[in-house]
Amino acid sequence: MKRERYVPPPGADATAGRSLAGLLRPHYAGFAAVVTLQVVGALAGLLPLLAVVELGRTFLSPGPVDHGHAWSAVVAGAAGLFVRLLCTAASSGIGHIVDGQVQFAFRRLLAAQLGRVPIGWFARRRTGELAKVVGEDVAAVHPFIAHTPAELVSAFVVPLVSLVYLFTVDRRLTLVTLIPVVAAVALVPLMMTPARLREQREFDAGMGRIADSVVEFVRGISVVKAYGGSGRAHRRFLTAADEFVHTFRRWVHGISPIAAGMQLVLSPPFVLLVVLIGGTTLITNGELAPADLLPFLLLGLGLTAPVAALGHGFDETQAAGRAVGRIREVLAVHPLPEPAHPVAPRGTGWN
Repeated sequence: MKRERYVPPPGADATAGRSLAGLLRPHYAGFAAVVTLQVVGALAGLLPLLAVVELGRTFLSPGPVDHGHAWSAVVAGAAGLFVRLLCTAASSGIGHIVDGQVQFAFRRLLAAQLGRVPIGWFARRRTGELAKVVGEDVAAVHPFIAHTPAELVSAFVVPLVSLVYLFTVDRRLTLVTLIPVVAAVALVPLMMTPARLREQREFDAGMGRIADSVVEFVRGISVVKAYGGSGRAHRRFLTAADEFVHTFRRWVHGISPIAAGMQLVLSPPFVLLVVLIGGTTLITNGELAPADLLPFLLLGLGLTAPVAALGHGFDETQAAGRAVGRIREVLAVHPLPEPAHPVAPRGTGWN
């Protein structure tokens, strides 16, 4: 019989070492729609704030009130709010649809890959760790797909447009309004120190040990019931849980002061206090009109709100990045070679 030449199965080379961009490339159209809708919605969301500014200037200006200008500002603000709600809803819906498609594609790739890897590779991996990759790690991609693109757009588009407008009003007070944002951004590197990253890796490893101990206990429950020894069976789970508690406490103690500091400097009371101090100083010195303080009080909160939203989702985004890394590790395992033209064995009853 002619000797067959062994070659990798179709798609194996494309799967091994596949980059995140390659995995997400089929869904780029959905991401583009999400980003476009979010940009339009973010810009439209500024119109109600600008409408309030124009109303304040109209009512505070000397002389008779320009009713036509006032009603135009109200209509523009209402239209902007409607467009904002419409685009946000559409962006969120499309983002979650893309998220479902990406998770489905990831699970199909993982299932196909696990069906081709060598048996010895499974022997070196714990069942709980693999279950975590296929289940929890794929699900952990959700914030990165469904929420992060929209949050990134809001975090850059809204502050940029607001800054351009505020600079046209008063450059000095604009710089004062940026103080909370600069303070919050200065705290971000503290969340990325080697100690914080190590604690996050230990957190993920602890979760994997807990999952593995639970799987081992459930698989051996019949033996435990038949021969006793439930204390020994529980011991590994309790040990893994205790280690995870210590790791979690260490991580919380390290990250809590930084997170609390970011929340403080980005909070509306602190932002308003900074703007009021700077604005009052300029007004009392005769360098700023009282009506010009209003846009800074309104748009100043718009500068910090997207950054605060990114801070709240920072942990989820990092967790999603680590989950994608573990998924890529599984997809990068070289599968067993298969013959180019498989031949069924003879004399075994199969033919």
